[in-house]
Amino acid sequence: MPSRPSSAAQTAEAPELEDDPRIVEEVERALDPFRARLPPEALAAMREDMLAFATTHPAMKELWCRARPRVVPETSG
Repeated sequence: MPSRPSSAAQTAEAPELEDDPRIVEEVERALDPFRARLPPEALAAMREDMLAFATTHPAMKELWCRARPRVVPETSG
């Protein structure tokens, strides 16, 4: 199993991806069809794998970072 990047590397690249509520919401929505079919342990394992993929895979990290809402300045110069 590949190791996860160090927390310093994660912070430099995507500071809050692991705690991003959008990612958690999407993972939970993806798990919905399996909730009635799988035991809680299997759901927890799937959740962990999906969150790890969504926050560490280079293509997924780029998508989430690009989809992050941008801060709009209150006033201009």
